[in-house]
Order: sequence, then structure tokens, then C-alpha cells
Amino acid sequence: MHKNISRDGSRKVLVRCSGDVLRPNTEEGNTQLPEPLNEVEPLLYEFELNQNNFGEWLRERRMEISQENPHRRDLDMFKIENRKKIIDLVEREIQELKNVKVSFQMQVKFSRDREPREMNYFFQNDEPQVFNRYSENKIIEKFDKFIEITKGEVEKWNNDGSDWNVEKIELFYVKIARYDPLRVGSFLPLPLNLAKKTAIVNVKNRNNECLKWRSELPSLLQKKRTQTDQPTIQQMTE
Repeated sequence: MHKNISRDGSRKVLVRCSGDVLRPNTEEGNTQLPEPLNEVEPLLYEFELNQNNFGEWLRERRMEISQENPHRRDLDMFKIENRKKIIDLVEREIQELKNVKVSFQMQVKFSRDREPREMNYFFQNDEPQVFNRYSENKIIEKFDKFIEITKGEVEKWNNDGSDWNVEKIELFYVKIARYDPLRVGSFLPLPLNLAKKTAIVNVKNRNNECLKWRSELPSLLQKKRTQTDQPTIQQMTE
């Protein structure tokens, strides 16, 4: 949800609805937004802060393409014009959130000479990818790939006889989430009071297949062991 002020001074609120399309809501009492926990620019590299959830760990920024833009129908020109803005935006978020997961979405208006004559389509088949402060080239690759996949979908429609033409690129979204993976696969020694019981097998595995060793462990133990910390999986299978 995001508030906006129109030219006549009236306040409008943009509310998320089905299909990720935004519509104004002017109902009284629903015009205030909660203050952010930290200072986050409402407009950054022409991207409006559209959502800011979970203590600002999940952000959605939106760019509205102007009707006056002469390249509003050209996906290739959109890519060229906005590549640097995308890089700067993601790198700015990385400065604050460190590692981030990023995905792109785009709303495009199509037209043709037969019924139905118009269609709004939301391109969102983009897998999130993790970036950090060393990822500039990867950010470029991901953005370029998203545009190429979008072009491929449009070309496929036309090859199938749909006759849809891009009327206007309307909205472009950048979804950013802080990425803080759980550390797995590391051996943790048993507390001393548990180790003295000689009743727990604590395997020192060198990979992330903890569940695999948990399921296979009974078949690996052929005799009673008194050690609590088994050296390695390799020694257990000898």
C-alpha cells in the first residue's frame, strides 16, 4: 500500500489487489501509512517504494514508465535506458541489507486489430537470485535475461497467431528481500554433560547431507560404540 498526492491536493492511497494491479482507494480513515523503522528513500533512482514489510527486510520498488517516453513500446530500449538504474538501485539496497534476494516483474499493455483489442499482462516468471557487493555483473546478467525471456514470450504468442503488439510498458517492479541463510552442515560438539553419558552418536560429517546420515546411521552401526563423537563417516563405513 502506498499513498500519493494528486495535483488538486487530494490524497489517494494505492492498495494491492488481485493480479498485482494497483487501484486508488480514497476511503476515509485508510490514508495513513505506518512510519518505517529506518529511513528508506520513498523515491530512489526513479523507483517508488511500493511495499516495505517485515521490519524493512522485504521491499518492493516500482517504476512507472511515462506516457511521454518515446521508447515505451520497445523492450530493448527499456533495457538500455534502465540497466544502470537497476544496478544502482540493487547496490544501494545491498549497502543497507548486505546480502539480498532480487526478482523482477513487469506489467505491459498489449493491443491488436481484433477482439479483444487490449490486454494487460503481468510478467513475473523470474526466480529470485542472491546478490552481494561483488555482484554488479550478475545484476546486469539477471536484468538482461529477464527482458530477453519477456521478449521470448511475446514472440511465442505472435508465432502462435495472437497478433499482440506492445502498446506500452507500464510498470516495472524490483522485489528485494534480505538474505540471511541459516548456517548448516557444521559439526557441533556435544555439551560435556551429554558426552559423558556415552549414549549419543554425534557424527562429524563434512557435507550438508545431515538428514541422509541420520536415516542411514542405524545401518552403519554394526556394534555398540562407547565413543560419543564419531571421527568421520568414512571411518564408520570401513
